[in-house]
Amino acid sequence: YFSFLLLIPFSASVFANVSIDVYCFTTGGEKPINMEMRVYHDTGANWTAGFVKYQNSKKPIPIFLKSSVVEVLSEDAPYQTTDSWLEIVDGKITGIYEIIMQGTQIPSFTYESYQNKRKFAFIFASSIDRTTESGCLWE
Repeated sequence: YFSFLLLIPFSASVFANVSIDVYCFTTGGEKPINMEMRVYHDTGANWTAGFVKYQNSKKPIPIFLKSSVVEVLSEDAPYQTTDSWLEIVDGKITGIYEIIMQGTQIPSFTYESYQNKRKFAFIFASSIDRTTESGCLWE
């Protein structure tokens, strides 16, 4: 019991730098595919990871940042960041997600399956309420 109490201040300080971003995406259309993406970033450790979770799935899928490229499109516009995330299922890389961000805008988000080479385009569902605790609150 005493050793557990000693760990509490340490644990709190270890996670003090972790930020969580929650994004909601949909393919739209008659039978939309809705997906949530959570990104965890620890600025102190310079570490980033996350997961995606499809609306009708109980199991999140881990993703790991493969690359991040920042571009200056013009002096008076926000930077453009292109992040590529590897999807890991059962210890194997099964696909890649690519998200392009310009400031708070997300003009492009795609997923490509390595197994069947299918590619899906998603749109940022900015109207969907979301929290770091519950994720995307799909209706």
